[in-house]
Amino acid sequence: MFWWRDGNDEVDYVIAGKDAVTAIEVKSGRVKSTNGMTRFLVENPHAHPIIIGSTGCGIEEFLRGEIELFG
Repeated sequence: MFWWRDGNDEVDYVIAGKDAVTAIEVKSGRVKSTNGMTRFLVENPHAHPIIIGSTGCGIEEFLRGEIELFG
C-alpha cells in the first residue's frame, strides 16, 4: 500500500496486489476535485477506483467490507 502523487494530482491510497491495483480516494465535506484519480486512471487504466465519501460510497459501507477492493 502506498500513495501516489504527480505534481498537484494525488490519490490517497493505492493497493497493489499480485494481479490487480486499486486506487482509493477519501473525500470529506463538500465535493472536491477528483483530478488525481482521473490522472491515475489514465496512467493505470486497469486500476479499480474507489471513492469514499461525498461523491462515492459511504465510509461505513467501506469499513464493513461491503465494497470489493479489487473489483
